[in-house]
Amino acid sequence: MDRYCYFSPKFVTEDELKAGYAFTHKLAKDSKIKKLTICVNNIQANQFIEKIFHRTTTNKLERYKVIVDRKVSVQLKTPNGLKDFDEIGVVLAIHPSQKLIKKLESNASLKILVVIAEVPPNGICKHLDIWADENNVERLEMPPD
Repeated sequence: MDRYCYFSPKFVTEDELKAGYAFTHKLAKDSKIKKLTICVNNIQANQFIEKIFHRTTTNKLERYKVIVDRKVSVQLKTPNGLKDFDEIGVVLAIHPSQKLIKKLESNASLKILVVIAEVPPNGICKHLDIWADENNVERLEMPPD
């Protein structure tokens, strides 16, 4: 499995979320899978999803509808909605909790995992640093302005 992460030292911006989605979408489109699962801790995550998609699309995703974006099927999942047998393929996890990371890592159908989160210097999201270090995760950088 391929793993990537982008850890922002501040609040993750709209540009960072869009760049993360574009990167993950390209990975899904270039793979044989053509399936992208966006994982968030809570289905009311529209503060993140609305920064990537139009409100109409956000509404569909929040109702667990699968959309097709440029030949890639896209769905939204939460830790409670993610089952071990779900075919998830390529995943963009936004601010994943420790529970969500564990569920994703244990899913046999996961091929590529991209994590976007803010990890401030005070280590509030220490579980993500530990996960990245233990799994040889490739750390992504935002291009300079």
